[in-house]
Parts: sequence; structure tokens; C-alpha cells
Amino acid sequence: MRGLGLMVAAEFADKDKTPKGELVHKVLDYCYAHGLILIPCGTYKHVIRFIAPTTVTRAELDEALAILDAGIRDGLST
Repeated sequence: MRGLGLMVAAEFADKDKTPKGELVHKVLDYCYAHGLILIPCGTYKHVIRFIAPTTVTRAELDEALAILDAGIRDGLST
């Protein structure tokens, strides 16, 4: 995880630092299907960018993070 303010990125890689682009693809598909649009980035598309607007409410942020969490869990289980 890295970020500044409401711009945050999560890098997905194995313990040996091999990029996990396929996992990011699964997570993004899950999130999109549940109403959350996130942006992939990185050379190997193994990073997820989360850029919330400055007008985001706490409830909206909590909902987005819950969807992202569920997407990660779903992606890791498949």
C-alpha cells in the first residue's frame, strides 16, 4: 500500500515480488460488478489505484472499501 491523502494504490505481488496482474483483473471485475470502478496501473497491471473525490462521505468510503475487501477475498479464493 502507498498513497497520499485520498490517492491510494495497492500493489499485488507474490512473496518473491512477482506481479499478480491476473489477481488484480479478478478483483477489478468483482468490484465493477458491485458498483465500484477502480483503475489498474503499473507496468504489469498489478496495482489498483483508488482515487476518491474530495466530496466523498464516510459512508461512501466505507461501502467502497467493503466492496474492495470482498473483491480481494473473492479473487484470492479462486
